[in-house]
Amino acid sequence: MVKCPRCEQLVDETERTTCPLCFTSVVPDPNLTAPVNSINPSQAAQIGQQTQQVQPVSLSAQDIPPPRPGSTTAGGRVTLMGDIIPDDPAAGGQSFTGSNVQELKDPRASLSSQNFEEAETSNKRGTLISGILFFLVVFGGSGYYWWYGHRTNPQDQAKKYFQAVKILDYKTMYETTSFSEEEKKSVTDADAYTVQAKGKFTVFGTEERAKEGLKGLTILSVSEPKTSDKGVTTVKVKLKLAIGGQSLPLEKDLEMKNEGGLWKIVNSSMGSNLFGGN
Repeated sequence: MVKCPRCEQLVDETERTTCPLCFTSVVPDPNLTAPVNSINPSQAAQIGQQTQQVQPVSLSAQDIPPPRPGSTTAGGRVTLMGDIIPDDPAAGGQSFTGSNVQELKDPRASLSSQNFEEAETSNKRGTLISGILFFLVVFGGSGYYWWYGHRTNPQDQAKKYFQAVKILDYKTMYETTSFSEEEKKSVTDADAYTVQAKGKFTVFGTEERAKEGLKGLTILSVSEPKTSDKGVTTVKVKLKLAIGGQSLPLEKDLEMKNEGGLWKIVNSSMGSNLFGGN
């Protein structure tokens, strides 16, 4: 390696003969390769004069190689014809053109949009679930209340009562009978009712004969319930009792009362005798 005598740039003399910066020759003059001890004073003075006479090398524009097509210079881009297209200062530096160049977007913006859509969907789903729960609580509760208040109907309850009469099922008769507040003082439970109900079948004599005779009891019809202007609901029951080769018809207008959704026969409308008048 040698130093350029002009700019002191290190140069590999085995690869090039001029400085890559100022193009000054770095190869020693053959006349100067003699040993120092063999140079006389007059030769040394001549060498000094030659060294001082070395002039700086100036490069013209023609000596600088032209830029390659497609490359970028400080002032713009170079076309295939070698022309320089200046950059647009308003574009803020290098610009991209062409239909195949897509607009660059911040990925965080897409992520934020996605999170917003997911949050909006979640809110809609929560609102829908809340609406369903509200519907179930309000209308479901109302439906249950309506069902509770209409668990039975007067016709079926009247049939159930007389089917219990046929087999002397006092417990079922008690459960399908409505008592006034005064009657509840004496009819406190099913056992108290049993004692009272047995008096309605004295026409048969003993209870055994009553069970035997009631086997011929037939429920002919129970009419549709009717409600008066005073709010009293009644049904007409037609019965037939076949006993001793005879057929005894029986027809009663029974008042029905709804107690907590359970229709019951008002006890006072039965009368004192099942087969007598009211």
